[in-house]
Amino acid sequence: MGVTLPVVCLTLLLLFIKSNCKETGRWRDSFLSALIIITLLLLLATEVLSLFTALSYWPLLSAWSIIGLTLLAFVVRAGKKISTPILPGLTRTEISMIVVMALVFSAVLLAAILAPPNSWDAMTYHMARVAHWEQNGSVALYPSHVIRQLFMPPLAEYQILHLQILAGSDHYANLVQFFAMVTGAIAVSSIAKLLGGDRRTQILASLIAVTVPTGILTASGAKNDYVVATWIVIFVHAGIKWQKETTLKNGIWAGAALGLALLSKGTAYVYVLPFLLWFGWSGFKKERSGVLRTILVVAAVAIAINGPFYARNMEVFGHPLGTMSEELPSLKPTNDMRTATAFVSNLARNVSLHLATASAPLNTNLQTFMEWLHEDILEIGISDPATTWLIPFFIGSHDIFIQHEAATGAPLHFVLACLLCVTAFFAQRKGSALLSYILCLFVAFALLSFIFKWTPYNVRYHLPLFILLAPFMAMVIGRTGSALFITRILAAILFFQTMPPALMNVNRPLLPLKGPLLELGRKMKPPDVLAGYNAMNLFRAKRRDLYFAAQPAKRGAYLKTVRYLNSVKCRKVGLITDLDNDPSGQAAMEYQLWALLKESGGRSPFRIEHVNVVNESGVKSEERPFAQFDPCAVIKLYEPGSAYGSGKVVKPSTGPLEFNGGMYLKAVGYRFVSIYARDYER
Repeated sequence: MGVTLPVVCLTLLLLFIKSNCKETGRWRDSFLSALIIITLLLLLATEVLSLFTALSYWPLLSAWSIIGLTLLAFVVRAGKKISTPILPGLTRTEISMIVVMALVFSAVLLAAILAPPNSWDAMTYHMARVAHWEQNGSVALYPSHVIRQLFMPPLAEYQILHLQILAGSDHYANLVQFFAMVTGAIAVSSIAKLLGGDRRTQILASLIAVTVPTGILTASGAKNDYVVATWIVIFVHAGIKWQKETTLKNGIWAGAALGLALLSKGTAYVYVLPFLLWFGWSGFKKERSGVLRTILVVAAVAIAINGPFYARNMEVFGHPLGTMSEELPSLKPTNDMRTATAFVSNLARNVSLHLATASAPLNTNLQTFMEWLHEDILEIGISDPATTWLIPFFIGSHDIFIQHEAATGAPLHFVLACLLCVTAFFAQRKGSALLSYILCLFVAFALLSFIFKWTPYNVRYHLPLFILLAPFMAMVIGRTGSALFITRILAAILFFQTMPPALMNVNRPLLPLKGPLLELGRKMKPPDVLAGYNAMNLFRAKRRDLYFAAQPAKRGAYLKTVRYLNSVKCRKVGLITDLDNDPSGQAAMEYQLWALLKESGGRSPFRIEHVNVVNESGVKSEERPFAQFDPCAVIKLYEPGSAYGSGKVVKPSTGPLEFNGGMYLKAVGYRFVSIYARDYER
């Protein structure tokens, strides 16, 4: 299968690097180096083929085949015997930790394979942009109402794009995040080794990282949160290696990892900044003459990797990171007020995301405390729009029945990290690498609170923080007098903590709620919530129904829309989102239309383009092939009763639409969709 070629190439590259490695062992370092190179090759293939609008099956298959055959020739030519990685003399504690991680990986992998992409953001922009790129044969920008499809960093979606084209479906889209989870565990253990941890400490670091609830929940989906977290970890690993050996080669690896992290998600800029300062300062103290050269190399490599992405954004938005429009408040998650009180408010509210419990009285007391802090001490609104994004502040419930990748915190990891930070402060000597490491994480968390508004969805932004905390936590535990006992107890606790997120992901649940468990759940949650949750069980629901896990109510309207388009044999479809209630397209769940049309039409080609685009990307409507687009129907997606970012609710209009000189009259309407048919008599 063509979809296996990237993995085959990665394996061959790993073997080649290992065959030329002078030192024994170092499989983890060789793997991370191979991953950086293979990802750079993926970017190169994407950009080159995109120039010729050739991002399609045969060109991609040829590109990966050439890479694979070249690497195979290098491996054969090397002709050296490659030692196999071994873990001699594993203790029962180490084996138990590895078994726990294997169980978590198995559950996440099963969910990733059984479920289609179905989280809200995946439907609105992650997978939708992949579908447009595949259709256009290019990653060039295109006219879109959902502007996030255009200016957001695209690395995770590039990887999904390759798998989707080679497989001919989205069955492997979720594996990108799962692979990032496995890679993150490897990189975390390697960081622990660089910090001086023994084998048990390294395995414990991986276990702590793998069991972060948010990570488990997101690793089976098609977003980019775990991808960016892993690349940040790989960058930190490369930076620490450069600290130990300030060679130009290590600087290049650090620059490449930095560039790939920045190309994954915008929050990477915040996380890497304190580490860049730490690495630069420590290098300056060690070797002043070569540090400036290394800094320039790191910057040049990172900018080169992001260059094409920056250039496309500059062309349309006039900024390398995309739109800065003040007209789209729902796209502006950054603080409007940057004062000391606003900073403390965001810091406290971000911490509260990981303090919610299953106890309603405790959550009520925490809510009361937060309100007192804001009203009496900070004298700032607890849901001030200047520091709060979209949703008013609240303390949610952390229970086993509602496990959501965008809202579930990590209370156990947070409390444990705080305790270990206090321990490290008194136990570690001044100037130690471990204290500098944790200081960088504190600064990163503070920067997140200073720059970004509070929203319950900020737990996604905290995932890199918790994964980077894992080596630190393992190191502190490893240096205590009761390290073995603490490790055993912690491994058991983490095992039981992983069950809810691994089995009860609301978007991709493996465990059906039946019998006594369902009865217990009904006492804790409204019946309609559990009813929708139970209906979406991966072993019972159809794949097409699982696309609507984030919004089950839209399923009927979308299915009827696809049936109507097939009945009138319309395969060129224009798309308009609810610009009155949702001017930025944040809520427009588009990808289900692509998936359902592909499923119902078999190999019959279809085309979907956004029409009547009024944002900055509208200039692309005048270019080929968009200027020649002549749809037989136009679909208008609505968000009834929702003022998503607009501050008002406008009733959907039913008047005619005009596009490219053609008139479209409303033919049929559903609760979430209106379909306009081309009036050929005009």
